[in-house]
Amino acid sequence: MLTSVVCLILAAIVLAGAGGTAHTLYQQHRTAAWPSTWALVMQSDIRREPGILGIPANRHQLSYEYTVGGRPYIGSRWTGYVGPIDTTRDGPDTRAKAAHLLDEVKVFYDPADPQQAVISPGVRTHEWAIGLTLILAMVLLALRLLRDAWRTIADAFGAVDRRAAAADEHDRTHQLLPSNGPSSTDSTPGSMAPPVRTFHFNAPPAPPPAPARPPHRSPRAVADDILGQLASDPLDDLPDLRKAAQRTRPPRAPRPPRRNDRAA
Repeated sequence: MLTSVVCLILAAIVLAGAGGTAHTLYQQHRTAAWPSTWALVMQSDIRREPGILGIPANRHQLSYEYTVGGRPYIGSRWTGYVGPIDTTRDGPDTRAKAAHLLDEVKVFYDPADPQQAVISPGVRTHEWAIGLTLILAMVLLALRLLRDAWRTIADAFGAVDRRAAAADEHDRTHQLLPSNGPSSTDSTPGSMAPPVRTFHFNAPPAPPPAPARPPHRSPRAVADDILGQLASDPLDDLPDLRKAAQRTRPPRAPRPPRRNDRAA
């Protein structure tokens, strides 16, 4: 979660830088339509001052006075850029040579706010290229940071959901499926690994024994029983004995064909 917070902060800083660069380009582009007037240079010299990362660099100190609508104004800007981007056009030496002390120079002022004035208006072609490339790189970097932050947050919440789902599945498995005893594969409480689903089945009941078949009796034994029953009670049991004899009589073998049938 800390990684996602850091990515979000960095993305916000990068997007702020891209927005500031775009605003600076827009402000410098507006200066091309400003009206102009003449100004008197009051200060124009080069000083050695700390620059980016504390490295000493030459800085052009400029001050000029101009009048708009009968009111005097003092300006100090060479371009409409803000911050380090201001030094990308016309180095300090070039500016110092173009504007000497007590020289008259042409300045361009904002009609809505005459206090805002520049000496070099408009945006040059290479400045458009550098500015737009810088803005695009910042936007892409911010999108990459936002994507990493989103993935980190999604993974964190996804891990919580997976652990909760695994715990629910573990509980539901042990509640619905019968068990003959504790299983060694069950997950212990607090384990991060998902539980192993163990199925317990009871042995099916044994099928009932098949009924015993009566012993096989030969036709002669059946005939002896019939004769014995006839001798004891010949009149009452005669129909039943005939049926019993017909059921136990073996099937008759087919008659072989006669000689006349073969000749035919």
